[in-house]
Amino acid sequence: MEYRNAQIDHIIPKTVRHARLQELKVRFGLADDFDLHDPQNLAPICVRCNPRKSDTDYEAPFLKTVLDCADNRRAAVISRVLSFGASGKVAERLLIARAAGHSDQAIREEFEEHAPLLARILSLVDYQSFALVDVALNQSERCQAVDVSLDRRGRATKALVEEACGSDLGSLLGQPIAQLIEDLDESIQSDFQYMDSDAPVRAGDGREYLTINVDTVDFERTDKSIRFLLRGSFSAGMPTSLLLSNPKDGAEQLQEGATLSGPFHCDVHWTFAGFEASECLLEELVLDNCSSQIHLN
Repeated sequence: MEYRNAQIDHIIPKTVRHARLQELKVRFGLADDFDLHDPQNLAPICVRCNPRKSDTDYEAPFLKTVLDCADNRRAAVISRVLSFGASGKVAERLLIARAAGHSDQAIREEFEEHAPLLARILSLVDYQSFALVDVALNQSERCQAVDVSLDRRGRATKALVEEACGSDLGSLLGQPIAQLIEDLDESIQSDFQYMDSDAPVRAGDGREYLTINVDTVDFERTDKSIRFLLRGSFSAGMPTSLLLSNPKDGAEQLQEGATLSGPFHCDVHWTFAGFEASECLLEELVLDNCSSQIHLN
């Protein structure tokens, strides 16, 4: 769907009558504080279809399907919208725009139509550069891509790492990111254990995706070392396969999943012996778990 042809639809119309909304809440098990303007009630829709839908809601079975779909994507949508607002992300998307095929008539018209608005937005954004850093995990061959936003202080920190420490951002981020990923994997596994005396539910191993953004890179000098301060955020998706094991009826495969996101911070100390990271702290874990709809009796 082209950008110019996309609109945002309220699945349950924002003009819905109070009595009808209460009826839908009961019918579909929606929370009392269900917000019509929350992403759980929003979906993309094309310009032609939006007027046809107008202020009427869908047929009930289809409405429930669309609401479930939006709710399952809620955490990922919020995470991507928040990260898009960072100026580092703006820089990333400008690079993508630069690489777009301007010989394409539709793309060229998009640029011509929205360039004035883009220029006004960029004039309000503080100068901030962007780097995509491949971080080696525990000296293994595995790497994790990390988005790093660098403001004036961040660029000074990067120069200090390169010139005074004789290293690079990948080495600075290595230990903290490895710790973060290890803690995330443990959290994902532990949060997906639903135990009942007769029917334990366990999640599959691994992640569908993991994005890590480092928004703040700073430093301060101590008596015997240089202390680097890192702050950022993450978003991870869990595989959508859960196995319900029941001794009476055997095993049943359930298609469920979740998104785990939140902020983190860590300090890294540098001496002539190299980098040494303190514990990487997860400040908050936001778990959007659609398997919470499963009830074991």
